[in-house]
Amino acid sequence: MKSKLAVLFSCMLFVNACAHDSTHDSGDTQQPGEAGTPQNSEQPGNNEQPGNNEQPGNNEQPGNNEQPGNNEQPGNNEQPGNNEQPGNNEQPGNNEQPGNNEQPGNNEQPGNNEQPGNNEQPGNNEQPDDGLVTCMTDFKLPVLEDITEKCAEWDVPKHPTVELPRIPEKCKEYTIELDRWNILNTYDPEKAETTTRGISSAIKWAKENGYERVVLPAGHYAIGYYIPDAIPDNFMEGILVLDGMSFIMSEDTILQIVPNRAHEYCIIDAAGRKDVYIEGGKLIGDRDEHTYQSLPWTDEDCSLICIQKHADRIHVHHTDMSGSTGDGIQFLSSTNFTISNSNIWNNRRQGLSIVGGIGIRISGNEIHHIKGTNPQFGIDLEGAGQKNADIIIDHNKFHDNYGGDVVNADTKNLHIEYNTFSSGDLTYQRDGLFVNDANTTQIFVGNTFEKACSNANGAKLVFVQYGKKYDMDSPNIFINNTIKNSRAYLSNRNKTCVKNNKFVNAMLSAIDMNELRLIGNDVDRKTGGYAFKNVNGTAEGNTINGEPTNILDGMNDNPEEPFNLGANQYF
Repeated sequence: MKSKLAVLFSCMLFVNACAHDSTHDSGDTQQPGEAGTPQNSEQPGNNEQPGNNEQPGNNEQPGNNEQPGNNEQPGNNEQPGNNEQPGNNEQPGNNEQPGNNEQPGNNEQPGNNEQPGNNEQPGNNEQPDDGLVTCMTDFKLPVLEDITEKCAEWDVPKHPTVELPRIPEKCKEYTIELDRWNILNTYDPEKAETTTRGISSAIKWAKENGYERVVLPAGHYAIGYYIPDAIPDNFMEGILVLDGMSFIMSEDTILQIVPNRAHEYCIIDAAGRKDVYIEGGKLIGDRDEHTYQSLPWTDEDCSLICIQKHADRIHVHHTDMSGSTGDGIQFLSSTNFTISNSNIWNNRRQGLSIVGGIGIRISGNEIHHIKGTNPQFGIDLEGAGQKNADIIIDHNKFHDNYGGDVVNADTKNLHIEYNTFSSGDLTYQRDGLFVNDANTTQIFVGNTFEKACSNANGAKLVFVQYGKKYDMDSPNIFINNTIKNSRAYLSNRNKTCVKNNKFVNAMLSAIDMNELRLIGNDVDRKTGGYAFKNVNGTAEGNTINGEPTNILDGMNDNPEEPFNLGANQYF
């Protein structure tokens, strides 16, 4: 535990020291777009680890060409470490609706890709009789019911509200005309700037002409161009989406960043945007072809989708994201984000980083094979001095993430429901499947956890709770979860309710805790089952292999009275 904590907290201190003043940021509500106006990307994570064991995906090269240094320091961008909460990551539902379509004017694309006049109407985008189509996929997120029954003496917190994009049910659709906008849909890195600017210009033109749904045809597009900056080649810009719009790609639409030496990049840039729906497509980074810089950079501030600068009501649905030198999604200083039914894998630092996010839902996704540079989690929740709160992670499948599946350094009111967490085929996983600081509050309902390999401390830990003891106002709650082939390790906290959970060949351990409530749990195991040290609380109705335990034996006969265990006690 000590070695892990040292790494985690050293990373957090490092992030604070590296918080940047972004030489290419001109204001919280700045719209990205004009050449020379990149947005900042506060990035989490440090302690870069070379990618020899990375698992490349279908268009990627093996990972042994990464050359980052262990002590590299990210640039002007905030970078959380193992315990920091990077920002991009949430779980949306499949059927989210796209947002309104306001098109700001400062995203005009310069260069020789100038577009037709604002009033010109394309000929091959005829609409139905009423001129309108369905703006977004008819998909509904899973319904999550609030639990009204108390857990011990505590109410179970209700689910937070996460707003979806405010986009009309019906809208005008424009399919981007590739020749008209000088866009090449066969991969050619030499044409990346022309292609990227052309797509952004087509989106801008569509917005200005009343189209709220923009469709990019199938193809393999080379994406990215450098933005002038005080630091040469610091930022590579991607496609600029606009307010109040739906950006639609098919499964045969591939957006691939060209090999580069940038410290930050975005394939799709939604910084400062409101009411945006992004659907489909395959986004591919350059992790195995990237030219990694020398100190102080680790180039982990690159993301496939960037959501920053007080963006609001953004929904990403059914999108495949792999191969980033940093994160699949980076979510910084924004609100109301949903990601649903997406595949996020083989990214070097995180699947999603949430750094300062309120109102987030991550739903129905598969998040897996994250490995390369710390923290290496599926989702990293680290505010890094900003507030993280009111987040739902539900109905996702996590597996084969080298650091762990979810780390929560500072989030309050985190709901983790009906997910599957697994170490998969890993023979070693540095931390537990779920790791949290004791200064956090989370509600676990209906999840399945299974750990087949050991942690850094040699144990097969599912939950790892660390930090000094906190006197929290709200309890941590575990209801109706299944834990297999491992140990749930709770520590350093008051107010924790563990109710109606099933431990299959697994153990529940607790140390240095007050007000622990154990109600109706069953351990299916030949030996052992419950282990406590310096714990006080109450227990009733708990069993081992269906038989009542003797947790209270020798202390009291009244389940309403507290037990107090000093030395190690096993039942």
